[in-house]
Amino acid sequence: MDRTELFAALAQAAPTPEDTVYVERRGTAYAWHVVVQGAGLPPSSAGADVWMYFSGNWPGADPVRFEAFCQDMLDEMESMAGGDRCRWPLSEPYPLSAGPSGGPDLFGVRPAAEPQPLGH
Repeated sequence: MDRTELFAALAQAAPTPEDTVYVERRGTAYAWHVVVQGAGLPPSSAGADVWMYFSGNWPGADPVRFEAFCQDMLDEMESMAGGDRCRWPLSEPYPLSAGPSGGPDLFGVRPAAEPQPLGH
């Protein structure tokens, strides 16, 4: 499957934070599956150009955020194949949170207002 098909398949599957998802690329073709605890061994990553396992929060049903998330996940996977392993300047925080300017995060979401102390 190509990138578009991969993103669509992942969106349809709607992985949860409890799922561990394996993604690989061989040439221009992608494959993925959810790792099932206690099941047989997953297909071998031998021969894959790049591969990764991911477990964590997925962005949900918003297609724009989901595509940006998948793009970032694949960029991270590709960074492990060589070249520049550090994708962000050291002086900037990881872009999933808003920077010092209070601008939108990687997915175009503006940060929530500063939390107010209880009782105020």
